[in-house]
Amino acid sequence: MATIIIKEWDTSGSDPTGSRHLYNHASFSGIIASGTTSSGVLSLESVAILDGDNTSATKCFTAHFVDFSDGDETVDSCTFYVNDTDISSTSSNIVFETKDTWETDFSLLSDNELDAPTTSGQAETVLRSSGLNTFFQDSDAHSSQFHYVALQLIGDTPVGQYGGSTSGLDLKFSYTQNSASGNRD
Repeated sequence: MATIIIKEWDTSGSDPTGSRHLYNHASFSGIIASGTTSSGVLSLESVAILDGDNTSATKCFTAHFVDFSDGDETVDSCTFYVNDTDISSTSSNIVFETKDTWETDFSLLSDNELDAPTTSGQAETVLRSSGLNTFFQDSDAHSSQFHYVALQLIGDTPVGQYGGSTSGLDLKFSYTQNSASGNRD
């Protein structure tokens, strides 16, 4: 049975392309989630409440799968969303952007970014680096695109802790496993 691995990457580090399925790259920050569970917490640094709007540090994560049961098993229809229960009553929003290539020091600072999906009904599709949606190997080519996420707080937000009860964004993933090889792309 395939297992999902969600990794966080240091956005100030070097390009991990070619090593997204490995653990020994200099930009590897840690595992957010792994196993057959489908959630993990992406930790955010403190966001200061100052005059005007404020944005947390931009975080980056990728997904890949390991432990395929046989040569025919595939994973597809992988999606994610951010559970915003702890911030939904604040003047804030979670923004994200997905890129097929790495950008060192990339920051989500603009109002032009997309609001992250916050329910399973709005979930964002997780695609391989090639843009295809079927995963069937533990390799860099079968690692996801780079997902950049940040929390934006509006200037009139009351002082407090935002971004989840663990100072992080609770990421939720869903995917379908198939035992026939007919869906390989």
